[in-house]
Amino acid sequence: MKNKRLTVLTAILLIGVLFLIPGLPKHVNAVATIYGAVHYLDDLLDVNATAPLDNQTLTWDNATGMWVAESISVAFNCSNLSICNLTDLGDINISAPAEGWIVYWNNTAGEWQARPEDVFNCTDLGSCALTNLGDVVITAPTNYDFLIYDSYSGNWLNQLLTSVALQIGANLGLHQLSNVNASLLQGYILYWDVADSEFKMRPEDTFVCGDLNICNISELANVNATSPADGDFLSYSMGLGYWQDRQLADTDIPSDVKLVSITFVIDGVCAAIAPGEKGHLEIPFDCTIQRVTMEADQTGSVVVDIWKDIYANFPPTNADSITSATPPTITAAQKSQDAALTNWTTSISAGDILAYNVDSCSNITRVTVSLKAIKT
Repeated sequence: MKNKRLTVLTAILLIGVLFLIPGLPKHVNAVATIYGAVHYLDDLLDVNATAPLDNQTLTWDNATGMWVAESISVAFNCSNLSICNLTDLGDINISAPAEGWIVYWNNTAGEWQARPEDVFNCTDLGSCALTNLGDVVITAPTNYDFLIYDSYSGNWLNQLLTSVALQIGANLGLHQLSNVNASLLQGYILYWDVADSEFKMRPEDTFVCGDLNICNISELANVNATSPADGDFLSYSMGLGYWQDRQLADTDIPSDVKLVSITFVIDGVCAAIAPGEKGHLEIPFDCTIQRVTMEADQTGSVVVDIWKDIYANFPPTNADSITSATPPTITAAQKSQDAALTNWTTSISAGDILAYNVDSCSNITRVTVSLKAIKT
């Protein structure tokens, strides 16, 4: 080492002398030409790397003030590097990984390896239990609980089945439960019998509203009762095929139900009836006259005109006649009936007042005038 320093010092002194000689070029190239022996790390003044060995590194030595080649006991790791990949690590063996692969520890090989995620199963895990499964929900399990699939939640749930003699491989059904008395027949449904405290089965079509705790019209399958109001009734529609609620209309009432008889009796008290007005009737409903019928106590002749007016104009007069030129008449007979009512005013409004006036009479002492009418 001492000889090397002397050699370097001699070279420096020689270069300096050459720069002092007149006529020599004062240029760095001249130095390079003279000092052309610098070809290796070991040629540098602050490097001592003679006969380096494998894996030696240049290490700064403060004592000598030089970089020296030495073997180091401290191994390099990722923290010593600016770039570090998984494949650079000594305990990882990954060859040509593909998308979706995961890294796992292989205890046998003593290294981390990679493989597709979908090839893993419970045996690859250190711990595998029912509660680790994604479609299993277990809550406070007790002895003899079963896992039963719940299609509503999409999970397997634990449930205790009591009072059931179960054998391995046996099929479990509702009819095996202690509080179910059921015959497995098609079309039967399960219902709770309060009296016997058990579930029973019977045909669906044998149930009636009385079997239910609450039964309303709106719950019936063949009833469409939306927002019913006071006075609504149910009416069946052949076209729609169900009962519906609505208000009563005039067309809903059969004609014979709406028929009325407006009857007035004129009595001469054992003598032929004298001409003149004989009394009044108030009609409290709208109607239309369809026919007039007269019945006398004996054979004879009589003509009775009918007048009509409103209460405000009471009493009606001859000018208010509704019979035109064909008033109710019996001619030499005991009865008569007229359904033609030629030129009659047949419409009567609620509140109208009728007056009966005998135009003429012979021999008849009592006559009944009946108006057949239909309410409108």
